[in-house]
Amino acid sequence: NGKFLFYTIYATDNIASAKETNNVFVLDKDLNTKAEINNLAKGETIYSSRFLGDYGYFVTYENTDPLFSVDFSDMENPKIIGKLKLPGFSDYLHFYTENKLFGFGVETNADGLQMGLKMEMYNVEGGNASQEAKLVLEDYEDSPALENYKAFMIDSDKGFIGFTAEKYTINEYDQVSYLLYTYKNNKFKKLLEIKSKGFYGARSFYINDYLYIIDPDNGIRVLNLKTYSKDKNV
Repeated sequence: NGKFLFYTIYATDNIASAKETNNVFVLDKDLNTKAEINNLAKGETIYSSRFLGDYGYFVTYENTDPLFSVDFSDMENPKIIGKLKLPGFSDYLHFYTENKLFGFGVETNADGLQMGLKMEMYNVEGGNASQEAKLVLEDYEDSPALENYKAFMIDSDKGFIGFTAEKYTINEYDQVSYLLYTYKNNKFKKLLEIKSKGFYGARSFYINDYLYIIDPDNGIRVLNLKTYSKDKNV
């Protein structure tokens, strides 16, 4: 009866090549805009963000990984106080301690080609970020933790950073490993690496001195955290 049902927009070359920009907004309890910072990192995309206390952090990416620091101590006048440029990008940011920010993502070269997974630790004391440590996992190319933070086990009291990672191979199965690291004295140190044909969707946790890795295809593996040896499978 003459109703307009839908429409399709076809992007012209000009629209398709338009540059993205990124913005920061401060909203009140009624979602009214109190302040904003516009046109940040033109042509880049926000990959991750985190907020704690008076400061916020977010990562954008095109060919490098700028980590922006935002001062929100005056909520009506937020300010960009830092922009740390590094290769690659971080898909996930996690406050390891009050003054340390952990980043997990992908290392890239100057041409944007992926060179492996990477872990970084930033010192964010006073709001401005500086890189404290970095480790590139050249043997691994993918991890569920890039898309789902629940794939991580992170505990700064125990010093644990655990996750699964995958390397693509020409064999029938890709190489998948469960990796457990610790962070001490400004360095990442590998505590254990367990390779398996499954494991990609695994989750892990610890109780006292035992680590449990739960995987739908392989059951539950129990490891002794004193010796980092496998006790049994369930």
